[in-house]
Amino acid sequence: MKMNETPFIFWIFVWIFGGLLVFLNFIRRKFPETNNFVLGFSVGSIVTSLFFLYLFIYFP
Repeated sequence: MKMNETPFIFWIFVWIFGGLLVFLNFIRRKFPETNNFVLGFSVGSIVTSLFFLYLFIYFP
């Protein structure tokens, strides 16, 4: 893994995470009865899958 590639991947992760937060805020405004556990579970699964994808790309 080269050092100059890390900030690019980091900013992609930040952008994806920001988009997720905005999307979840929109969902909670639209459907106020949505459970917090469901939201947390979906966010956790998406973040862990992104993390494993990152590991799979950079440490084959």
